[in-house]
Amino acid sequence: MQEQEIEFLEEYKRVEAICCDMFSCDHGVSAYIEALEQAGPCAGNAALSRDGALKTLRRLRWLRNQIVHGREASDCSDEDIENISRFHDDLLHAGDPLALLRKAEQQPVPRPVHRLGSVGPQHDRPAKDHWKAATVIIFAAVLVAVILLMYKLLM
Repeated sequence: MQEQEIEFLEEYKRVEAICCDMFSCDHGVSAYIEALEQAGPCAGNAALSRDGALKTLRRLRWLRNQIVHGREASDCSDEDIENISRFHDDLLHAGDPLALLRKAEQQPVPRPVHRLGSVGPQHDRPAKDHWKAATVIIFAAVLVAVILLMYKLLM
């Protein structure tokens, strides 16, 4: 086994242990990949991030299996070691794709803030109230006119 492969496997074992604890199972990275695959639909950068993470994690798991079960030398690279180390750090600091998706789901959708007098959906109701007020004023004016007319006729 090459030195790169040993370094990769040591880092992979750390990631595997964290994922096993997260999912209470024996195959933590596989469980993490399944959870990421089953995560609900996401939009924009979150979708790109999740898809990229899935591709990378699948490759890292495949590479681990090649090293452990394969008879030939693997194509483990410095980039693979950097990827597994970065994922390990992300797991420790809640910056991994699943944690980020959960954070995004928990954040409320920002609502637009409208200033006084601006046009917006919250001003639909006051417009209806203006019509009600105008109707009451017109009704009161007509009532007063009718009362004055009756008063003149009676006198």
